[in-house]
Amino acid sequence: MSKEIFNKIIEFDTYPCVSIIMKTHRTAPDYHKDPLRLKNLVKEAIDRLSDDFSKKDMAAIVNNIEDLVASIDFSKNMDGLALYANDTFKEKILLPFAVKDRVVVDNTFATRDLIRWINRDTNYYVLLLNQNNVRLYDGHREQLNEIIGHGFPLENDHYITDSLVASFSNESERKIKDYFNTIDKLFLEVHKNKPGYLLLTGAKKNLAYYKDVCDKKDVIIGFLEGNYERVSLHELGKAAWPIVKNELAVKRHVILDDLKKAVSQNKYASGVQEVWRVANEGRCSVLVVEEDYRESASIKPKDNTLRIESDSKLSGVIDDVVDEIAEIVIKKGGRVVFTENGTLDKHQKIAAILRY
Repeated sequence: MSKEIFNKIIEFDTYPCVSIIMKTHRTAPDYHKDPLRLKNLVKEAIDRLSDDFSKKDMAAIVNNIEDLVASIDFSKNMDGLALYANDTFKEKILLPFAVKDRVVVDNTFATRDLIRWINRDTNYYVLLLNQNNVRLYDGHREQLNEIIGHGFPLENDHYITDSLVASFSNESERKIKDYFNTIDKLFLEVHKNKPGYLLLTGAKKNLAYYKDVCDKKDVIIGFLEGNYERVSLHELGKAAWPIVKNELAVKRHVILDDLKKAVSQNKYASGVQEVWRVANEGRCSVLVVEEDYRESASIKPKDNTLRIESDSKLSGVIDDVVDEIAEIVIKKGGRVVFTENGTLDKHQKIAAILRY
């Protein structure tokens, strides 16, 4: 999923926008059960539309949903599926992580899972450096998928392997750095559309060369030294993920420390109602929210405040206002960080670090 698609999805604000989110499976026999589960979710979406619209009025949306379903090859799904449709728009997105089945019919699309994916803290890349070619992989936990395109895989036309030529160290080093500089520029084009941390793997000297010439050193999350050219994707993922996981834990700890500092400076907000207010005011620099926290709410038109609702299917109720808050924060230039459940008990599961 590119940033362009994500930005387009979060721009819609007209009722009804239908989001169908479903856990899927990569392998048989599990994926054979997915079509029936999706059929039931689609029925739920259509039933909810029927409460507010006639068959004629909702025909365009239903057609778009059916077109999306017809386009699915269940044998090629990943771990999650998101379908988005209104009367003028339809989009199918395969997700590399498991999600909870749900149907959302609202003024906006349900984008929490997209935010999780496009957010650097839940997505990473592996760049495999070696003397013959360079390969780039998109990673989520231990799952890796090779990126084909955007210049990858890149065949070596700079790296010196001839022993006689390589003995001239200055020329050798220059060509190696030129090679890695080219790779870095190609990677940053991919990174621009879908941000994510980068794990470098290869010989120790190659890792040092790449770090020396790369433009965005803060994107690099770690290094995996060794020759992984001939290992399977499964083995590479098992070696890469523990490094990434540990570094992500450190970064999340830093965010929680930043939140503590913000509390001491009285530059924070806690609880969904207060965070809603500061997000709409454009004051939220970083939104910190527990992964599974959701809340249904209605908005009081008089003062734009929230009222928590127990029934998300009532007219005028936002299915997940946390999702709405995350979108507002991103649109206003803020960042969203998801933390493990239970880490924000003192803040009622959601908090904001404020700009002022």
